[in-house]
Amino acid sequence: MRRLIANGQLPATQFARPGSLVRLVVVSAAIASGKEPVRILHDEEDDGFTIFDAAIVVERPELYSVDDFTPVCERCLLERHPGLGRGMDLAREWGEAQLVEGNWEPA
Repeated sequence: MRRLIANGQLPATQFARPGSLVRLVVVSAAIASGKEPVRILHDEEDDGFTIFDAAIVVERPELYSVDDFTPVCERCLLERHPGLGRGMDLAREWGEAQLVEGNWEPA
């Protein structure tokens, strides 16, 4: 994610008080608008996460542009979706996690 912001592909949006540090994750725009997360990819290089809603076909990245995603505050996202932490832990360990019948599982 840091590479996308540094390259100008994602806006470096301020999500917290000036001077505070905020960990950002990239989510599909639909999640930022309230949809439920269903799939998580973890990038070992920068320890970042990209989180998808059900409408995103991860296997077809050519269908999407950076406008379909947005950075959000990780803590804020976890407050909105408390169970997401389990999925992020699995994605960090396995590289990817998905929501199956209400439970996060390695993908």
